[in-house]
Amino acid sequence: MSKYGCCSQGFVFPREKARTLSEFFEQKKIGFVDMLTEEYADQHKELRWALTPSIIQHVGRKSSKGDDFGAAAKYQMTVAEKLWNFAFERNNAVDLRSEHLAAIEVRRRS
Repeated sequence: MSKYGCCSQGFVFPREKARTLSEFFEQKKIGFVDMLTEEYADQHKELRWALTPSIIQHVGRKSSKGDDFGAAAKYQMTVAEKLWNFAFERNNAVDLRSEHLAAIEVRRRS
């Protein structure tokens, strides 16, 4: 994933990384979150994994991969507006809720 991955719709990382990453973002001052996260991971030799089944659906209007909005844009939509994760739509909300509640209970017991 770290050498050949592309175009994530979102990132998932352990809670303990949130503070470290936010401090890195503040230090950098400017940049797209996905690209800054990749930069941080490269500098710290962090592993990246592609999660499957997909757990994130893109719902944004902006993308760090460029923006082709305008009269010539396909369907008059931005790049980000055209992104849609069809695999995410296969998730069953009831099953996911049960899995999440079970994971919370396991964590609560430990």
